[in-house]
Amino acid sequence: MTARGDDGGVVGIGDAGAQAVQVFANLRSTLEVAGSSLDDVVRLDLYVRDVEDFPAIAAARASAFGDRPLPAATLVEVSRLADPDYLVEVSAIAVTGTLAP
Repeated sequence: MTARGDDGGVVGIGDAGAQAVQVFANLRSTLEVAGSSLDDVVRLDLYVRDVEDFPAIAAARASAFGDRPLPAATLVEVSRLADPDYLVEVSAIAVTGTLAP
């Protein structure tokens, strides 16, 4: 999931915290379309251009998930992402429905 806004443009260019807010909003919307929610997210992989941005990204994640327990997560610093304006990209796994024994 990336920080694309409704108009298709990158939101928060140069601001990893703003991008993270948009990423989690996009994730929430995508899950809702699929009949799911952030409650179902069990894992996050966060790819960042600069690990020093983690406090702002973590604040956006905490705001998105609220009082829920945070899912398992991995943070990876990368040299670049698909768009040069991306500072944050998140991959999420959500588990929905009932799992049979």
